[in-house]
Amino acid sequence: MLIAASCTKEKVAVPDFDISAPLEVKAGEEVIFTLNGNPDVLTFYSGEPESVYDHRNRTQKELEGDLILSFSSRIMNSYELPREVEVLISTDFSGNYVYDEVSSANWVNISNRFTFPISSAENLVPSGKVNISDLLIPGEPLYVAFRYEGLPVPPAPRMNRQWRIEQFLLTNDYDQGATTLADQTTAGWSIVSRGGVDPGRGGTIQTTRLNFFANNVNLDVGVEEWGITQAIDLFKIEPDRGVAIKNVSQNKLETFSHTYTDPGTYEAVFVASNANIYGNQSVVKRIQIIVIP
Repeated sequence: MLIAASCTKEKVAVPDFDISAPLEVKAGEEVIFTLNGNPDVLTFYSGEPESVYDHRNRTQKELEGDLILSFSSRIMNSYELPREVEVLISTDFSGNYVYDEVSSANWVNISNRFTFPISSAENLVPSGKVNISDLLIPGEPLYVAFRYEGLPVPPAPRMNRQWRIEQFLLTNDYDQGATTLADQTTAGWSIVSRGGVDPGRGGTIQTTRLNFFANNVNLDVGVEEWGITQAIDLFKIEPDRGVAIKNVSQNKLETFSHTYTDPGTYEAVFVASNANIYGNQSVVKRIQIIVIP
């Protein structure tokens, strides 16, 4: 009998809990929820953005709008050679900024989508604003890279040109506006070199630009320099969260109020839980609230 009594005490009771509320209210007015029962813990999801119960485990979202990339570039000396700079995109780069990892990743060359200067007579040349949404893979982060390749001399007839990349901007554009995802100062640039670079040459990062320099001593050694952003994840999202409105140490909660400021239809959700060291039991109660202007 004692053993049976002990086992009974260890069971966690399923919360006896229910809710009621007006089904229609005006925006800006308090909704008073009547709570029946006394669970150990109560969590409230209003149904508003970032507080949707069905999104509590969501970590990925669909892309809304377009991904727009732009930058400006400039040639810093007078040599006329094929363009040394290209812009590339990868969705499978490991994020390990060493040359072997960079060279083994799949990079899509999208240089032909942009405008570059063709001589040093031009000042800083805007690339144009280009939609690169077609390159995204759901669930995968995006890396943007500028690759500088300086040919050895010979076969190149003279030293390669110095390039500057400035005004880098990556935005998510949609009907209501645009969100900046990365700019020249927040892109988290890393320089990766193939090696064989003269001191003070290669790629360098300044606050407002990327600089790329060819060798000026060992001209017979070509250079390959990469300026790569940090991972940019457009699909990652924080799970929606509820608000804890009661814990086990608090007295019974008989009512709870919430104000919806925007008209619409919301699903308010209360999660009632009982828990101890032996386990937990929960019930979920949903109610639809229509908010009118």
